[in-house]
Amino acid sequence: MPVRHQRSSFVRRSGTRRKVIWATSQVSNTQLNPGVNITPIDVLAGLESGGVGIIGGTVVRAHVWTSFSAADTDASPSFIWGLSMWDKSSLGTSNPNVQTDFYADWLMLREISPGSAQNTTPAPINAPTEWLYGAEYDVKSRRRIREMHDTLVMCLGNQGTVAANYSWFIRTLVMLP
Repeated sequence: MPVRHQRSSFVRRSGTRRKVIWATSQVSNTQLNPGVNITPIDVLAGLESGGVGIIGGTVVRAHVWTSFSAADTDASPSFIWGLSMWDKSSLGTSNPNVQTDFYADWLMLREISPGSAQNTTPAPINAPTEWLYGAEYDVKSRRRIREMHDTLVMCLGNQGTVAANYSWFIRTLVMLP
């Protein structure tokens, strides 16, 4: 009987697979005045140490959990937040403005308010005095870390009329060079 050769649809990769690592950034219950933006936070800061960087790496994915609280006297309780690649040596002087720079290269740019959040709760339930709201996001937008001072930053602005509190927990997957 003749030998029958079958073709495989499986394509083998040549070379080694790039290593990946998760970075974590957390901010808990911090107050932000109305109409104010925070100085962008470097969410990859935990990955870098003296002499070691992630230049040439790629931000592959980010899991972002947000939580906000605002007094019920707020006429327009809402926050706007975004993730962007930025030069960390210029943070504090030339920041991406999350409330006006809509055409910057954002990985994600979102506005969140009690009406648009997945889980909004008036608190306390029987006699509400504040709004509690938040959301969870899975950001799959890829960006390469091209320069020495490039990093992923979290930007946030309070669009409400009173001071409000925010918290976040961000896990960012980075593919090393």
